[in-house]
Amino acid sequence: MAKMAFSVQTRSVSCVLPALLVQIAVLCTFSPGKTDCSSFPHQYTMQFWAGRIEQEIDRVIRMVSGVQQMKGIYIDNRNLFEIKENIPRKLVGKVAGDIKHLLSKKVEALKEKAQQDFGIVCLLAKALFTRKAHNQIAEKKLTGKD
Repeated sequence: MAKMAFSVQTRSVSCVLPALLVQIAVLCTFSPGKTDCSSFPHQYTMQFWAGRIEQEIDRVIRMVSGVQQMKGIYIDNRNLFEIKENIPRKLVGKVAGDIKHLLSKKVEALKEKAQQDFGIVCLLAKALFTRKAHNQIAEKKLTGKD
């Protein structure tokens, strides 16, 4: 199955916000119900405004987040996607197995590194011991002690 990667181009909120404010101003000017400039708007008018603002905010959020574009991409390429039911125990088991495998590789690498380091330490110790032994022999020869 082919995997699909896609990018979604979105508009910034700063471009959309002025349009939203204009929409609100138009709603306030041409909303149904009689409103007097000096009186507080009627409950029906405020409910209408709230509903329209909610719809506009929802539309703007969908546009900015790219939900509609992603939905269109999915519909256009539905045959490239596969939806499967999750089986939690199976997923946890697979992840646990993957982690165990990864950690076992790390353990093996650390063991190998430790063996190499131990080998180097042994060689250094042997070289040091050999040098010390040679120095002792040389010292005995110089002092005449045998």
